[in-house]
Amino acid sequence: MSRDKILAKLPRMSAACLRANGLTQPPAVDMSHDPHDVAPAKPTLRQKRGPKLNKTEAAFEQHLRAKFPAKIICTQGVTLTLGNGVRYTPDFSTWAQLGDTFPAFFEVKGFMRDDAAVKLKVAAAMYPQFIFFLVHRDKSAPSGWRIEEVLP
Repeated sequence: MSRDKILAKLPRMSAACLRANGLTQPPAVDMSHDPHDVAPAKPTLRQKRGPKLNKTEAAFEQHLRAKFPAKIICTQGVTLTLGNGVRYTPDFSTWAQLGDTFPAFFEVKGFMRDDAAVKLKVAAAMYPQFIFFLVHRDKSAPSGWRIEEVLP
């Protein structure tokens, strides 16, 4: 592209704009390099996909896989819509035989915040065909876990 074509595409500064910036003429345009000669951008780093488990969740996953070795266990693989843009994703879901053949959802908590408790109770009430469990680490329990069923 020629110098004149490039200069023709640049915006023009009005006389009032020049005076406001303390200039008497427009600034010179450096034409010593090709404006289209740009170095390629560095590759972007992407975060690893998949569930990110904390230590308590990872320990319970090992316990769950040991208890149900041949069953399907999904880690944060199901998201339930509760309404008005609110979603609930349980930590683990399994289709193991737990008295029934319905899917069971496990929520592992070290401590429970109010919003998490409300989402869990609402999900249990909205989806009564599923079984919901709240799991806490408990050193006094034989398995090391206190597993409570969340009733609708």
